[in-house]
Amino acid sequence: MPDWFSIRKTKNEKKILVVIKTNMAYSPSMMYFADRLSGFSTNIFRLEPQSSPTSGPNKLVRFTLPANALLNMRSFTFHFNASATAVGGGVARLPAKIDSLIERVEVSAGGVQLSQGLNFYNVLRHAKDALYGNKNSATLGHPEMVRNISYVDGNLKTADEIYSDASGQCQFAIDHWEGFLGTCEPKILDAALLPELVVTIYLASTNVLSSSFGTSAEGPFFAPPQTFTAANLTVATGNATFELKNMHATIECIGLADAVYDNMVASMIAAKGFIEIPFKQYFSFSTTHTNSSRFTVATQSLDRIWTCFRPIGYDVIGQPVSVTGHLQHWREIGSHGANQLNVPNHLFQIGDLINIRDAAGATSGGIAGVAIRNITGPIISLQDAAGTGDRPMAANEFRGMYLIGARDVPSALDLAFKDCATEKYIGKYFNFSEPTTAGTPPPSYQYQLNGAYYPQFPASAEEMANITCHSLIGYKVEQEMTLPQLKDNYFVQCMRLNMPDSEFSRTISGLDTRAVSLQGYFNTTNVNSEPNLTLFAECTSTLRIGSARQLEIII
Repeated sequence: MPDWFSIRKTKNEKKILVVIKTNMAYSPSMMYFADRLSGFSTNIFRLEPQSSPTSGPNKLVRFTLPANALLNMRSFTFHFNASATAVGGGVARLPAKIDSLIERVEVSAGGVQLSQGLNFYNVLRHAKDALYGNKNSATLGHPEMVRNISYVDGNLKTADEIYSDASGQCQFAIDHWEGFLGTCEPKILDAALLPELVVTIYLASTNVLSSSFGTSAEGPFFAPPQTFTAANLTVATGNATFELKNMHATIECIGLADAVYDNMVASMIAAKGFIEIPFKQYFSFSTTHTNSSRFTVATQSLDRIWTCFRPIGYDVIGQPVSVTGHLQHWREIGSHGANQLNVPNHLFQIGDLINIRDAAGATSGGIAGVAIRNITGPIISLQDAAGTGDRPMAANEFRGMYLIGARDVPSALDLAFKDCATEKYIGKYFNFSEPTTAGTPPPSYQYQLNGAYYPQFPASAEEMANITCHSLIGYKVEQEMTLPQLKDNYFVQCMRLNMPDSEFSRTISGLDTRAVSLQGYFNTTNVNSEPNLTLFAECTSTLRIGSARQLEIII
């Protein structure tokens, strides 16, 4: 019996009083003793993929984990080199957060799926990171998109985003995982209790990439097209693909010199028949949303529902999206017409200073420092730097030239908020924006589970943002953002259905939907467009391990 624990009978000998010794009443920072674990050892092992160390879009990669060892599942890391290349013109860019290249992750034991994985794994990661903050390493996780000079290798990327793979170089690593790898408890898993463990990683399609006209020093994702027409002024060209090289994984293995742990686990299995390992599992649903979208899931514990909207055309490779409130760099716009420029008028305001340059990027004929005089629809005319009137131009002087517009500078209020004085871009595939409204009042949102409404009223975007805060583990949105940023780029909602912070105490308390057929609906009002709705059901599943490596999965 531990030295801090004693049992004493009362006088009538009918009750037993448990007495905790006095030293346990003090803070650990005031105690003068320490527990010791003898014979502990640890090491990191490199795992090679079952097939080629090179792969690409829509392919899969498998790793076999060490057997007969204590595995630190949180330490499993996927290392690789990644490069994006354009197909048919344009300039390709890798997405922000390198785990965007993963579509699905499965874990199996002896061919039995412990975690079946979910489609749109990368969308779930972006949705959770929008609220919790980036969970991957900022050093190896490619946290932001590269515009011009890469923060990965420090080199200028005026063309595709390509990194050297010579001598086995690996610039990227994924070490944070959803599902079994990142949430199984205990996180130190005894592989000797299970058949052969295999991790299968499915790579995403090329839709997660971005492609644009170019990235000159003055333009983030726009460069002069070959033919200046109104149709291709701001439309990305071509397709893109990516390639992973030098793939391998690492994991920490732990050793104990005595048999105390093995005897403890064996006694637990003998006493109860099994031991339980709870873990998070997710089920995804993706549909074109029209006021009401249906979903269903059978689980022992439905803990949370995550939802995010993406605009129509999100899955077509195109230019990255600038995050609202952040700086946008110089925009390059193709020219059209005689002494008029056909450009989207929302890019400019009267009085903006511009430069006229030839196709080589140099000023032509001393044309510089002119300013915008008039805006009529998409047509703007120019005046000279002195503002004395329209600048005289030859009929086709703009032919073969392009316009560089002034910076889109945020307001002083935006500059004072967090780091909005920087540039920030995200790919179209991961841009979560609120659907456009059909009029007044603004859109509302509500879940319906077998006739019960969550919340009990149609909630506005602002009310759902507050409900989402209270639905997170820890009750806090880690990534600070303005309300316009939330609505334009990070519109993710979360509804908690289990006991607050029950994950900390290994308590399964969510909705049990196994006995009844759950009919779930996500309802909206006053939504004008028909965006893509991606919904994730977060559940707690349980792995039961019995003697002789018997397995049972309770979803």
